[in-house]
Amino acid sequence: MHPPEDRELPSNRAIYGSDTGVMSKVAAGLARTDLTAVLVAWDSMGYDLAPKLLRIYMRDEGPNHNYRFDSAEIRKIVKTSAVQRAAAASLDEVKDLARADPRIGVTREITPAAWIGNVEISDDDDLSNALGHFDVAVGTDTTVYQADDGGLRAEMDYRIYVYDYYNFDLKGDHLININPAKTINNEARQLEEAGWARAFKSRGQSAMLHWSGSL
Repeated sequence: MHPPEDRELPSNRAIYGSDTGVMSKVAAGLARTDLTAVLVAWDSMGYDLAPKLLRIYMRDEGPNHNYRFDSAEIRKIVKTSAVQRAAAASLDEVKDLARADPRIGVTREITPAAWIGNVEISDDDDLSNALGHFDVAVGTDTTVYQADDGGLRAEMDYRIYVYDYYNFDLKGDHLININPAKTINNEARQLEEAGWARAFKSRGQSAMLHWSGSL
């Protein structure tokens, strides 16, 4: 089983090192100070993942860096109501695909055509600040059976996959506020455009799960 292909990178992303002006370095220096204040605020609030990912962004781990959520992080992410809803919608798509082409008795990978996008967590402030809007999908090994009543039943082993392109894609019109509910887009983008920070992909997968029922 596997997730869908990664999305195309957003067209409105900051371009690493694109601003080479002297003033951009001055602005980036101020932005780094502001973002450090955000990290201090998040640490004081007991957040874990939000400051961890922002530090990775500010360290610039290179153009091909992929962060893998550890088992504790992915469990925390997957149990949120937003991810559960998105995973259920993705699993429903797999059921539709299996129903349309049942191939009775054959176990096969069925993967949705695309991620469920723009998932946003609202019941955990740490995860909300860490992930913003992100993608969720399931990947399955599915077997369809003929039921005694003539209908179709399916057994599915599946995982929930989470994917996020950690970047700052929107420029706000206001200055940074160390309240994590406020945007940090401007300062973060200044760092990346000056070549002092870099966007990266983060991803993870749940433990194996199982679904069985009528199609």
